[in-house]
Amino acid sequence: MFAIFPDGKSKTGELDSSVNYSKEDEGGGEKKSGDEKRITGMLPDITKKKLGKNTLYNLAGYIFPLTTALLVVPTIIKMMGTARFGILTIIWVLIGYVSIFDLGMGRALTYRLSQNLASKENERNNPSLIWTSIITLFSLGVFVGALGFVCSKPAVALIFKLPESLQAEVLQSLRILCAAVPFVLIVTGLKGILHAYQRFDLMNMIQIPSGILNFLGPLIILHWSHRVTAVILVLFAVRLLMFSAYTVSAIRLIPSLLSRFFFKKTHFFELFRFGRWVTISSVISPILVYIDRFVISALTRVNSIAYYTVPLEMVGRIWIFPYSIGNVLFPVFSSLNIFDKKRAERMFISGIKYTFIIIVPLVFFIFVFAEDGLRLWLGFDFAQNSTPILRWILAGILVNCPAMIILTYIHGAGKPALPAFIHLIELPLYIGSLYWMVRFLGIEGAAVTWFGRVTLDAFVLFFIAVKLLKLNTASVLKMLGITFSVYILLLPPLWMNSLIMKGVYSLCILVFFAYFIWIFFLSFEEKKWIRNLLKRGKGIKRNDA
Repeated sequence: MFAIFPDGKSKTGELDSSVNYSKEDEGGGEKKSGDEKRITGMLPDITKKKLGKNTLYNLAGYIFPLTTALLVVPTIIKMMGTARFGILTIIWVLIGYVSIFDLGMGRALTYRLSQNLASKENERNNPSLIWTSIITLFSLGVFVGALGFVCSKPAVALIFKLPESLQAEVLQSLRILCAAVPFVLIVTGLKGILHAYQRFDLMNMIQIPSGILNFLGPLIILHWSHRVTAVILVLFAVRLLMFSAYTVSAIRLIPSLLSRFFFKKTHFFELFRFGRWVTISSVISPILVYIDRFVISALTRVNSIAYYTVPLEMVGRIWIFPYSIGNVLFPVFSSLNIFDKKRAERMFISGIKYTFIIIVPLVFFIFVFAEDGLRLWLGFDFAQNSTPILRWILAGILVNCPAMIILTYIHGAGKPALPAFIHLIELPLYIGSLYWMVRFLGIEGAAVTWFGRVTLDAFVLFFIAVKLLKLNTASVLKMLGITFSVYILLLPPLWMNSLIMKGVYSLCILVFFAYFIWIFFLSFEEKKWIRNLLKRGKGIKRNDA
């Protein structure tokens, strides 16, 4: 069940199965002092089994709402009509991006709480730290919501080109969204608490039903009213339920929150110093993600946007894997980087390793059969225009997914300014390169530029992490060599036309990949865990027979 982080201590000691870790556990002989043992014993539960469970919880939190959306959205479009559904999609995006106004408080709160939990002496500060962040988020939410309320009327007139019959609906919907902003921002802080306490089970018990209701709620209300306002009221009710559930979970986890109400300026500035850099990255990242579509629409034919965005959206779901692993590892990195940097280093390497093991087969399989899959799904025209785009994007995903783990480590090491500066430098360079590449090469130029950006971004982040971790040159060269080898293996399918040839090649490479992982990547205990799992599977089959 816990395939991502199997339990047990690895031969190389990547992820130890004991919280009370010491060098003595590895048979190294060097003992830790009493103070070191006391501190390490206070670290959160970071066994492989726990991390594996948390990762699966996060995956479920992404997959169940996504599956619901795929099943429900076609019906919602039919019932609402194209125009109203288009407005709803914009509001869905706005709800998702409201959280950028939290000044990075959610991430900063997880960072500080994780460190406090690793040191019992500082844990008494948690209630005041939490209340400071919640009061700040509420204040920000009221300010942003009020500003949005005032600006909503001119925004509808200037931005939305709508018939008069829909303008009133959109205005009412935006104002309801503005009323929800304080609750949305507070939820980012409450989620930060559950992250720090490693309660991803509780978080996804809330996240999964609310994510499903985001799509089922509109479907149900559309049987009574097709107005956008009615749908937004349902989404507002879902946000209130989320807020209530997260509040109850936080209070049950930390009962002292009810008896100790504090706002401390020192805590505010402490959180703000970390969060401001996260905010810069959060503001720039959506621009980096979506600016290519605007450039394409300005410089090429209208239908080119579809040829570009469809493959990007199709394979973008692969990112749920590094997101799920990264969210689990962030609070662990935050505590270990203070008290046990060597262990943080081993967990960083393991995070990269497991992300690589999951991503490579997915990327390779889709890359090989990209043209055939697009032809079967969307027809010859799409296959001809979108296949090169899809392949460039897949090549970028291969380095971008491990980069998310690297970014998580850098944030966990308390250095959010470094990626923020990278994004600030990257933005004008990317926009300039994108303009010229799209102008001369069309949508394939956009895909090549995107690949270049994420690859450069990944390598810069990687070398920053190496500087922080002080990894040896051999480890660096090994990782770079493996990534380069995968790119070499992706070249032959570019000249293959036969499905049989592609199938045989894919099978051979995947078998080789499995053998390579078994020999060079997996520890003795991980191999033992897999053997036992296979034996149990065979035993179940025999019993069924």
